[in-house]
Amino acid sequence: PERMQRTEQPTIGWYEFACNYIDMKWPAISPKHRKSIAEALITVTPVMLDEDVEPVRAKAIRSALLNWAFTARRGGKDQPEEVTELLAWVAAHSRPLVDIAQSARTRAALEAIATKLDGTRAAGRTATVKRANLVGALGYAVELGLLHENPVLKIKWKAPKSTTGVDRRSVINPDQAAQLLDAVAKTPT
Repeated sequence: PERMQRTEQPTIGWYEFACNYIDMKWPAISPKHRKSIAEALITVTPVMLDEDVEPVRAKAIRSALLNWAFTARRGGKDQPEEVTELLAWVAAHSRPLVDIAQSARTRAALEAIATKLDGTRAAGRTATVKRANLVGALGYAVELGLLHENPVLKIKWKAPKSTTGVDRRSVINPDQAAQLLDAVAKTPT
């Protein structure tokens, strides 16, 4: 039957999809939310490139994505030529969006979300927010028919644990607190 025939999914690259998602979300969200979404997409972008990038170039690419690509300014006449070249390179080297449905690539994206640029673990809250933004973006891909299902929701994953302990060296002791209050009381207004 016709309904059981396999339908070909349209091929779209990660970068093009991310830009389309930003364009869809942009008018209805706050600047802080825009930045949060952009940061999540920027974190996942290296996982969705078909080649590794050296650190200096990676920094320039992150800057171009944050300040130009994942904003309403993308492609504007004031966009610097070097930014345009970097973004063209990212577009040319973006893997197809459907690649994120591969379990290993999904896990790599989640690992990127849970890792800071210096290689240490990200804060639990940061990782959770980035994951939520990635889930939202890939939910949009499902809505458009670009993915069959949201691959992030299939992966069992926990955000890094946040440390809740207070470093005693950074908190004043009772004697210091008393001295501080005395000094404030003696300070003229």
